[in-house]
Amino acid sequence: MASLPEAVHCGWITKRGARRKSWKRRWFVLDKKAILSYYVTESARIQKGKLDLCQMLRMGEVKKKTPASPGGTIRFEIVMPTRTYLFVADSVEAHNWMEAIR
Repeated sequence: MASLPEAVHCGWITKRGARRKSWKRRWFVLDKKAILSYYVTESARIQKGKLDLCQMLRMGEVKKKTPASPGGTIRFEIVMPTRTYLFVADSVEAHNWMEAIR
C-alpha cells in the first residue's frame, strides 16, 4: 500500500454530493502539495475524491442557506474549474479549514 502524503490539516467535514445532492460526512486530508483528498473513514484507505487546490478559482463562506443542508453553522464553497464544492461545518472548524486552504 502506498504511503499517505504528510497532512497539513485533516478532519471531518460534511460535503454535498455532485449528482444526488445529498450531504455526506467525509474525512478530509489537506497535504503539502495543496491536494485536498476525502475519504469515507478516518483510516483514509479508500479515497472517494480529491481536489487540486492549485486549480481553485475561489473559496468563501456561503451566506444563503442551501436547500436541505444539515445543521452546521457555517457553509463554505470551493469553486473549481469543473465544479463548485459545498461544505458545512461548525464555525470554528469551518474557519480552520478555510485558513488552512488559503
